[in-house]
Amino acid sequence: MTSLPNTVALSGLSLREKAYEIIKNQIITGKLSPGIALNERELVAEIGVSRTPIREALNRLEKEHLVIITPQKGASVGTITPKVINDIYQLREVLEPHIVSLVTPNFSKDELLRFQKHFSCLSVEDYDLLAENDMEFHYAIIYAFGNDYLNHLMDNMYIQNERIRSLSLRLPQRLSESVTEHLAIIEAMLARDPLKAAAAMRSHLANARYAAFRL
Repeated sequence: MTSLPNTVALSGLSLREKAYEIIKNQIITGKLSPGIALNERELVAEIGVSRTPIREALNRLEKEHLVIITPQKGASVGTITPKVINDIYQLREVLEPHIVSLVTPNFSKDELLRFQKHFSCLSVEDYDLLAENDMEFHYAIIYAFGNDYLNHLMDNMYIQNERIRSLSLRLPQRLSESVTEHLAIIEAMLARDPLKAAAAMRSHLANARYAAFRL
């Protein structure tokens, strides 16, 4: 999530998929900064494919609101605006507390203990590892709910949210705060307390929204 896809992960992909995954990963992790122009020639040289897969990848990324394509000017990385942040967290703050309350009674105890261990072992400099664990934890909760339509909605939203997270976690104190918030959610779920889990999730997302606005 926070590094370029490795050779093994990309080996079975088409040229279009390979270009898409690499460019998307660079946008999400902040290697390609919001607003920066995307030079097709440079992308061709870096990724090692022709212009057609690059253009197909950029068109797909435009549909996901990660890239902006302007006629006669070319493509650039989509900016992270207050509206983007607000739109994402408005939905997350409505959906995720409700979902975590529903899955808490039956969520795997072994999985919760694994997440608890991972978050507890993070150091104050583990930005990339926290982002990875954060994403895996939230996905696990969503997928445990078992609604395919919700999965699709959250997949699209998390793509945008991940690039916000990769930047906001580097704000002073945010990493340690986020670890504490995730552990509070996990502890409530281990106690099989749906209301407490929902409240902890709601607090975590509100704090994440505030950190994002501080960008």
